[in-house]
Amino acid sequence: MFRKDFAAIALVLTATQAGAEPLTATRYADFDRYVLALSWQTGFCQSMYDRNRNEPEECRLQQDTANKADFLTVHGLWPGLPKSIAARGVDERRWMRYGCATRPVPNMPEVKRTANAGRRRPDCRWRWPINLIM
Repeated sequence: MFRKDFAAIALVLTATQAGAEPLTATRYADFDRYVLALSWQTGFCQSMYDRNRNEPEECRLQQDTANKADFLTVHGLWPGLPKSIAARGVDERRWMRYGCATRPVPNMPEVKRTANAGRRRPDCRWRWPINLIM
């Protein structure tokens, strides 16, 4: 079942890509790869439970099924770390977590991290792929 679903998704993506205009990044276009982010719902719900956090509605309603692939979700296709951002001292892990809201953490012991470090910038509306690929 999972293979049929995957094949159908691949076919739809290929068919729609043939007629689509190429995407061009307006900012931070100097990345060299895309990252396919997948999420497994069961793992997410378990991590919420392990951290003693309130489980979202979809976790409470989740029923155990024989086909565990039913809980696999495509989270997105994100650009990798742009070279211009890496040159400012941002590593891959930080970029994947904060996106365009990333601000380099000062690498000096006498400088404390400011309240703005890691906060979302005003030009970062939702998540960074929205600003990068338009």
